[in-house]
Amino acid sequence: MFWFGLDPSDSNSISEITKGVLKYRNKYSYVYLEYTRFEGFLKQQMGCIAIKCGILVKNDVKYRMNDNGFLSLTAANIEAFLNLD
Repeated sequence: MFWFGLDPSDSNSISEITKGVLKYRNKYSYVYLEYTRFEGFLKQQMGCIAIKCGILVKNDVKYRMNDNGFLSLTAANIEAFLNLD
């Protein structure tokens, strides 16, 4: 599962995420969480430290985009991040 935390009014990031995960939709599920509403969960359970974050949970291991050098939620960065496995 690929988790995203972001501001729900950030339509540009939502659009980029949708493009970035498109070809992986049969491999991963993904969910958007409103960062301000789910900040505690995103920080404590997922290790998300920024308002915009992407975390892939695979086999109970969390892979954070920012830990792998991808600091922004662009379609290209999401695709590159998902190609790491």
